[in-house]
Amino acid sequence: MVDLSAPSCAFVTSILADGLHGRYELAAGGEARLRSELTFEEEGRFRTQGTISFGPGHEVRFRTLGDPQLAQSPDPHLKQASVIGEVLGGEGQFEGAYGDIVSHIFVSDSGEITDNHLGVIFVEEQP
Repeated sequence: MVDLSAPSCAFVTSILADGLHGRYELAAGGEARLRSELTFEEEGRFRTQGTISFGPGHEVRFRTLGDPQLAQSPDPHLKQASVIGEVLGGEGQFEGAYGDIVSHIFVSDSGEITDNHLGVIFVEEQP
């Protein structure tokens, strides 16, 4: 079982004379919590399915698509993977949700996980 959390934040991108710059800025609000079952297979391949909660009662369900694989990164202490997750619905604000979540994961040799998500989620209008 994987249980990760992240504070409310914004990713700010600036294109300046000296090039591209990016940073996270904390924002007012609570935190998101990802809970998932992670199954490792041969050769570093894995599958996951779970939920991402955005406060009480607002949750997205997802599962991995394709055949993601942890691979070595340029940093010898990190493995990395890019993953596409399929949105399977949700609760609260995300009832009737569908779409995709793209994720880039880093796993350190000490077991620390960093998982950055970008999603496009559509929600059916509720009567």
